[in-house]
Amino acid sequence: MAKKKAGQFFVEVLSPEKFRTEISGGGQSGRTSKYDSIGRSVRRLTGDTVIKLKLDKKEVQPLRQYLRKNFENKYVLKTASTGKAGTFTGFIFLAA
Repeated sequence: MAKKKAGQFFVEVLSPEKFRTEISGGGQSGRTSKYDSIGRSVRRLTGDTVIKLKLDKKEVQPLRQYLRKNFENKYVLKTASTGKAGTFTGFIFLAA
């Protein structure tokens, strides 16, 4: 890092994704979410594609929170019961 005089600051404007990467330690902290693989797939979604996945009832809300936290309501998770107790089919797509 270069030396600076008193009262001078080095400022860098970051995108939200870059901010999240830097604040999380660049992904090198060893802690990752179990939903990160879904997050990588979500980044490739376009307006005419949808991700379909099977979820347990206890995974629906945490996945919604993961999407909201990491993608700022850019994607929507809708669920439908599969008919089996406690299991759902999830659909992730771009928000309108």
